[in-house]
Amino acid sequence: MMGMLKVKLLEHIELYCKKFNLEISHEDIRSDFEDFISRISAPDDLSGLAQVFLLLKRMNHTSKKLWLFTKSELCLAEYICDAFCEYDVELGPGLKESFKRSSYKKGWCNEIPFYVLLIKSYEYKQDENSLNLLANFISHYFRAIDTLTDPELATSSSTREAEVCNKFRLLMKKSNVTFDLNKDHILIGYPEPTPSIVSKLEIIISNDIYTSHTTERGYLNTLIHFYKNDWQPARLHKNSYRDISTIAKRYKKSNSLPIAGVIDDLSVLIPFSAASSDTEGLNPEDSEVQMPFVIDNGSNTERDKTDHQSIKMVLSPASKKKEQIDITRNVHRAHNVAYQDIRLLKAPELRLLFDTLIKHSRSDINIELSVVGWLMFLLGKTFKEIKSLHIFYKLDDKKRGLFLDENGRGWWYFPLIQEAKTTLKNVGLISTEAEVFTACPTFLTDLIIKNLKGRREGLLINASDFSSLESSLSKKLKKVSDAAYSGRLSINSISNFIVNYINATAVIDPIFVDYSYDIKMYSTRVSRSYSNIDDITRCERLSAFWKEVESDYYDYCKEKLPVKLFELLYFDKQNIRLGSKFTPENQTVQNLITALTSDIDNAKLDSLKQLDAILEYHNAFTVYVAWMLMFGSGYRAVWNPLPTFSLYFPSLSLMGISDKDDIDFTHSRLVCLPSVLNEQIAAYQAHLSCLRGLIRVVKPKLCRSIDNFLNTSFESLNLDYTESCQWFKMIRNSRINHGPLFIFERQRSGVVTKSISPTQRRFSRQLSPKLLSSFFVLLWI
Repeated sequence: MMGMLKVKLLEHIELYCKKFNLEISHEDIRSDFEDFISRISAPDDLSGLAQVFLLLKRMNHTSKKLWLFTKSELCLAEYICDAFCEYDVELGPGLKESFKRSSYKKGWCNEIPFYVLLIKSYEYKQDENSLNLLANFISHYFRAIDTLTDPELATSSSTREAEVCNKFRLLMKKSNVTFDLNKDHILIGYPEPTPSIVSKLEIIISNDIYTSHTTERGYLNTLIHFYKNDWQPARLHKNSYRDISTIAKRYKKSNSLPIAGVIDDLSVLIPFSAASSDTEGLNPEDSEVQMPFVIDNGSNTERDKTDHQSIKMVLSPASKKKEQIDITRNVHRAHNVAYQDIRLLKAPELRLLFDTLIKHSRSDINIELSVVGWLMFLLGKTFKEIKSLHIFYKLDDKKRGLFLDENGRGWWYFPLIQEAKTTLKNVGLISTEAEVFTACPTFLTDLIIKNLKGRREGLLINASDFSSLESSLSKKLKKVSDAAYSGRLSINSISNFIVNYINATAVIDPIFVDYSYDIKMYSTRVSRSYSNIDDITRCERLSAFWKEVESDYYDYCKEKLPVKLFELLYFDKQNIRLGSKFTPENQTVQNLITALTSDIDNAKLDSLKQLDAILEYHNAFTVYVAWMLMFGSGYRAVWNPLPTFSLYFPSLSLMGISDKDDIDFTHSRLVCLPSVLNEQIAAYQAHLSCLRGLIRVVKPKLCRSIDNFLNTSFESLNLDYTESCQWFKMIRNSRINHGPLFIFERQRSGVVTKSISPTQRRFSRQLSPKLLSSFFVLLWI
């Protein structure tokens, strides 16, 4: 559940965007804000977050470039930073105190040390050199985070991350007069090369002034290891005490207390000290009975039946086994989609239901029950959802429910609400409608009109007592089920028939039913945002679905159903599109392909093969492969989409992908690759092999990395399970460690390699201007 402070902060950002007419959706704002607080390891309650914005504000006053650099390292969107740096947040006394908190809580120094370093920045020296060093530290921290959090390099009391952040924080405090940045000149600016910083720190530590300040000397040593990133596992020092085995052991008398509610001869042992927690903070016995050690004094006194159950029974393996929940059985039960599932109405039950509803429709007293029953069955709606359906005859006053046109034809209307929002303009995208009209069967339209008794607006079912109506329908269904020796007919089985039938038969894609009747199913939670279908196909698939149901009825009853469950009619003859707003037009994709290939053609190498030409050609070719990979594998926008060739299996045309995943990689999966993508990746491997031969003299370190990329499939086979897990966490979609897909950029320090990024600024340098409009459209597809 989202905390109240977080809700207020998101509202503040939205108000800022509205004030300046920034067309940024709520989902995008929340996503950008989540990226920021995750980047800085902020606690769940966001205590002290205001101190981070105050730090950026101080940096902005010192240097605009310093502010932009730090903001980028913290993954903070500029509009979010401006919203908090330029305007105060309106909060209540409690939330305001938490938001502006300037002290850290117990345990933060070990759990979230980097966040503590940020919120305590008001205690640091505030001159330009100090802020430059802080920005440099933040930048290097994210490059070395994998090493700092490595459990094998941690000491017995803390991780290297906590050690570095806490000591750097103490080193930078205003009260630490020994460490004087203005005098020592550790760095000229925040992008100072790491070897230069290390050499200056080593010179400072050799200064005579630090011989009498061992504490600050230790801080500087830690900082040197941090910039060198040369941590080693902590060493264990042997104590000079006597061997404990030579000391006579003494045993304390055990403590025991009587157990309430049982006979006096039983008591529980009380340990002298609490059990230590494991590394995850959970006690091993948390899932066990909390009194595992019981003393039985041997008395055979018969237990009074009025007393509580004996602790022996509580701890009995047989008793505990009876109380265990068979999780596997319950999971299988919950996901049972077999045709013989007892929740699914089969042909005999359908005949019983149809006969009952048709019989009630002929009675003026029970006609309303018949209408409700048909609505639940044909629309897949619960009784509560039917209560909110309306009837209307003017398109200017659309409401969820039944629309009656000028010819008396009924059309079901439901708005199509997209959960995935986008700020992309519609240039190059297929335009979609936000409303769906589906033909209502003629028999049901006539039945509804008859029940309305001349009324043409308002609620579809205008009952004075809905609870009585629901109870009456439930009793009648139970009565006919009992009379037919079948207990399947119920309100739940009727309203869930569509979902159960699709799960059992897979006769159509459930997204067609989802869009048509606004039934949000378990199986459509993802495809609802990304499917794009045309209206004619939707109606044809619905017709096929209901024909299948009628066919089941005919196979059993050997007669046609007295009513027609669906009529194939189209509300709009123009064949509109429904669903995802992210789907590009064919021409847009063709423009993208043309522009990408033309960039490669324009960058073709001549016989001289100059370095700049090689880099330009590689960049164009890499961007082309990255786009093909995203289109061909269904990858979402991630950094470094192909972290290793070990996840690529050309003989099987498979690839392992893991986009926007959690720490356990629960979204990792194997996807099938089209043959053209298979050939393209093989061509890119051949390209890397040629590239390393051309630039090995000028970029030997990069060429060694390319060697590892091309040979990693063989090396990964020699890893055991633990090594494989650690290896996969290291090479996954990372902003820092690029994989085989990388591009070259020129910086002040020279030519550097960068990981492929999902953002426009990373690719726009490689794309021609004529493609930019199409590129923005396809950016997050």
